[in-house]
Amino acid sequence: MRAMLVTTLLLLSFHFNTWAQVNRVPSLPLKGSDIRYEEKVAPGSGYDKDKLFNNAEEWFNKHYETADTKLTIDNKATGIVAGVASSNNDKQHKDNVIFFHFSIIVDSEAYTYSIDSIYATTAKDKFLYADMYREERFPQGKPRWTKDERYAMLTEMNRYINGVIKELKTDMMKR
Repeated sequence: MRAMLVTTLLLLSFHFNTWAQVNRVPSLPLKGSDIRYEEKVAPGSGYDKDKLFNNAEEWFNKHYETADTKLTIDNKATGIVAGVASSNNDKQHKDNVIFFHFSIIVDSEAYTYSIDSIYATTAKDKFLYADMYREERFPQGKPRWTKDERYAMLTEMNRYINGVIKELKTDMMKR
């Protein structure tokens, strides 16, 4: 009887821990109180400042040139391409459009990208994902979102932004 009780408790504990791991919000990169994805990338020889700058502009034009996105900085002399982009052209995000600020700073043989100020607009709401992430990490008072909503939305936002980064890195490697 005692062995059966211990086995049952172990199985329940394992099941709960597995469920908790499955529904865990991903760890997101924070800078201050904002979610910020940032990296310096050196693609190797053969990529000068002009080529990297042109690739950055082409990346934006290929993926994000729509009515609700724009370049706010496009300066070849300083090597900065920056603006606001969205998931509007992504069929998966018709009900939950993800917007983000980005900057790409190029220099000789390297570039640094930054994606931050990530927010969403839904049919009834506009919110910063950083607010949702803070609520997940430091719950206080009545939550704005349920745990399941935070898990689903933060996981999807992270997946989407990592896809954007993958596209950016691929396009920046064009010769």
